[in-house]
Amino acid sequence: MAYLQRQGSKWTIRFTFKGKKKRITVGGSKKQASNTLKALEGKLLELELGLATDMNSGFSDFLQVKPKASYSLNAIIHKYLSGVQLAESTLRKYQQHCERFLSHFGSEADLRELKIDSYVSMRTSEVSGNTIKKELITLRNLFKSAGLKEPIFPDLLIRRRESFGSLRDSSNGRCVLLSQKEVGELRQIVRSFGSELIADAVDVIAFTGMRRSELCRLKPEDIDLENNSLKITESKRVHGQITHRRLPIHPQILPLIQRRVVSSPLFTHSVHTLTAGLKKAIRGTKFDVKGFGFHALRHSAASRLLAEGVPVTAVASILGHATPQTTLQVYSHAYAKDVLRGIKLL
Repeated sequence: MAYLQRQGSKWTIRFTFKGKKKRITVGGSKKQASNTLKALEGKLLELELGLATDMNSGFSDFLQVKPKASYSLNAIIHKYLSGVQLAESTLRKYQQHCERFLSHFGSEADLRELKIDSYVSMRTSEVSGNTIKKELITLRNLFKSAGLKEPIFPDLLIRRRESFGSLRDSSNGRCVLLSQKEVGELRQIVRSFGSELIADAVDVIAFTGMRRSELCRLKPEDIDLENNSLKITESKRVHGQITHRRLPIHPQILPLIQRRVVSSPLFTHSVHTLTAGLKKAIRGTKFDVKGFGFHALRHSAASRLLAEGVPVTAVASILGHATPQTTLQVYSHAYAKDVLRGIKLL
């Protein structure tokens, strides 16, 4: 008499009434749509047996079946990810978080009944508190998109950011700061033992401070050789719009930019290609420290500029930070000597 059909994130009930084909679209889970189907079949049977009067309005009004709002985790995630406007890299992160939620709680879990403490306890044994905090931000967004009150999230022990140090003193390559001399050594080593792609990438990041992902987005149309500048497409969005910043081209990298401007992209779409290439080029050298990568060039450039007295607003513009406060928070160590000198002058 009637049957159920999946239509995207919703369900369509198709049936025949008085010789005419009809359909009603309902939301919710499959179970809820099946309940609506059963109610519809009951109404149709009543009409056929004369136990109910004919309808005067549309069939949906006559049926008076309103599917309950679905709070299943899978439905809320689908609704949120399909409607949110985010940078591609951010959206991928959110998708990864949601996949973990589905794997842990199950797709049909009710968002209102999630045992968040158990999830946090499980993840604590696997990742840092900062990573869990990012995942909980995604979960908070799911509650907002469903129109639900946010639950009380457990307190997390967030590991403090490791302090930046010199290449000689640091065992964490992610927190290495290179002197100008060391940057020159790194460029020479990569130019000698790495591919041209990796050597050019090191040079450009060293003289712009751009992110590895931003380098991968560079296209010929972003290069303005007439005005000696390049446009960097950022990973964040402001009011749904992708943001950009424009930097002058340093004379040291102008020849390689001119050489590469005929290619699209100028370097590669893959950040993994860059990472693997750099790791191979520095293997066995003093730069072969766990965690060391292109970000060390960015950190080093920022710290050196601040230490040389370049205004924090200018450094924030070069790095692509949303506000100078972000620059200050990340690179506050660059002011340590200035603070000590200031105290001595008091």
